[in-house]
Amino acid sequence: MNIWFNSKNLIHVSARLEVIKMPDYITFVYGVPTDEKKMLIWNKMRDFTVNMSNSWLCLGDFNDVKAVTEKLGKLPINVRRVLNFEYMLADCELMDLGYQGSKFTWNNRRLGDEDVKERLDRAVANCEFREDFQNALVTIVDLVGSDHHLLIVDYDYRSSLVPKTFRFEVIQAEHEKFPEVVRKGWEWR
Repeated sequence: MNIWFNSKNLIHVSARLEVIKMPDYITFVYGVPTDEKKMLIWNKMRDFTVNMSNSWLCLGDFNDVKAVTEKLGKLPINVRRVLNFEYMLADCELMDLGYQGSKFTWNNRRLGDEDVKERLDRAVANCEFREDFQNALVTIVDLVGSDHHLLIVDYDYRSSLVPKTFRFEVIQAEHEKFPEVVRKGWEWR
């Protein structure tokens, strides 16, 4: 593993493993809540993209939302912050990987009108990642004892849906169309 950059807000690494296919670069993000410091982080991420032609996954607490629908609660979203976040993602050619699970990843744990929920944590990646990991799935898991949810990125998600077991009831054979249905089923195979 190579650590290309390390700070309290960004860890940018590359790794090669023989046993599992991984993105060429992974960036772990903690976006500070203040605008001035956040712009420094966004600009550093822009620096990572110079000559970037390999698969790149970025994940963590970006401390920003991308849309009105990603916040529920007290104060309205800050449009300038949303735009700055969107511009950084566009400049870095990063796209949201979507998710399965809870819509919001952070909750201030207050009651009533003081309750605020936001989607601050996410996984984003470039086109090369999407090409290399077409079955990637991000799952959001609610953690007990934390105000943030956990992100799990499965690079090669395979549906675990198992075909339903066929059950035959003797009474089905008594149905008037039973012989016809069985004959058509055998012809189809």
